[in-house]
Amino acid sequence: MAEGSPAIVTNPGNPQVSVEFERRDLSIGTARYRGAVPITKNLSMKPGGRGQQPNPMIHANVEVRLRDANGKPVPMTRRLVRTWDVQPSAGATVDNLRMWHIVGLLQSEFSPFSPFPLSPNERPGDTNFRLDHPSRQDAPGLQLIQTTPFGILQEFVAGNAGVGGAYYQTYTLFDGSKYRIINSRSMTLSAAEYNRLLASIDNGTYTKGCLRLLYFMPAGETDAMGEVPKTGGK
Repeated sequence: MAEGSPAIVTNPGNPQVSVEFERRDLSIGTARYRGAVPITKNLSMKPGGRGQQPNPMIHANVEVRLRDANGKPVPMTRRLVRTWDVQPSAGATVDNLRMWHIVGLLQSEFSPFSPFPLSPNERPGDTNFRLDHPSRQDAPGLQLIQTTPFGILQEFVAGNAGVGGAYYQTYTLFDGSKYRIINSRSMTLSAAEYNRLLASIDNGTYTKGCLRLLYFMPAGETDAMGEVPKTGGK
């Protein structure tokens, strides 16, 4: 079972913001992972209901650090997420990324649990980016409630208006037996750049212009694969 190497990404243009990927399992005891049993750094098993099998919880591990000009930590004040539907070609495996394709934006904040294409009557300004709980530690991913191959791509914008922020992406893929988690190389933003990006998201300008575009297409930074227990899922 492969584990991604830890990575710390800091943009020299804004040393007040840094992003750490896969240094440790950040899911243990938190949020919807509460009660889940860790298997690897990227896989936990969530107990099912009475008489049901556990559900695999596949996730990345991301920590965003924000500091003021004196190096003192400051809190994250905002984090946004936009989720895309990633679909495999027939017979695709997570070993071959050429067989996976981004097909469109998912339609709700619960999209990791129900991957449906964006409906035509939804407004880009308040649907494509959603407010996520601001926390410097995050374990983005999905819970497997289906056994057929599927995947998601999550775009994150997180930071503090006074010091700046970061943009990064997490890919979560499942081919029916194996999972793959890829974290993109992050882009850190100055306070002015971060606030301009937030303003364009809030007024809908960004999403209308990027309905089928990513903020930028970075190279992968970490890459981890592993087997999902056959007893998981429904």
